[in-house]
Amino acid sequence: LDIASAVLQGLGVAHREGILHRDVKPENVILVNDGRIKIGDFGLARPVNNATDTGKSLMGTVAYIAPELLTRTQADNRSDLYSVGIMLYEMLTGTQPFVGDTPMQIAVQHAQQPMPYAAELNPTVSRAIDDVIQWATQKNPEDRPRDARVMLDALRHALTRPDGETAAPTRVIEPALANI
Repeated sequence: LDIASAVLQGLGVAHREGILHRDVKPENVILVNDGRIKIGDFGLARPVNNATDTGKSLMGTVAYIAPELLTRTQADNRSDLYSVGIMLYEMLTGTQPFVGDTPMQIAVQHAQQPMPYAAELNPTVSRAIDDVIQWATQKNPEDRPRDARVMLDALRHALTRPDGETAAPTRVIEPALANI
């Protein structure tokens, strides 16, 4: 949750400066030796106007790609937030929500299948955290948080109960390592 918060803070700065990352994924999150968390690889990043046309080719990594990039080829800040929601789900469950034998199978699931709840695989994930993930990964970008700051605020709020007490900690499930 600290990593997701840092990613949202970094995206908030990028988005305020008018930059859309377009390839948010774990490989682009850098954990620095001094404890800082940075977002790397802005190679696909573009300035944002109302909606950034990605061109005729698909941009981003299919495991984290927002549905609108599969159907309309337009992206905005909410497209990055979808990717953060997918990463947050993966960090808390140890698996990606949509898997398949081919990139096309995964892409179709992003566009058509409902997002699973993280608590189904990790019962220590609170309903409030799951609600943030569900909100960030709505198929329609209009139904997602409007920007990284709003999502960060929702994530922070989800970590506390309405009475202000800290919620029970969520346990991170380590990903399964196949025959290493």
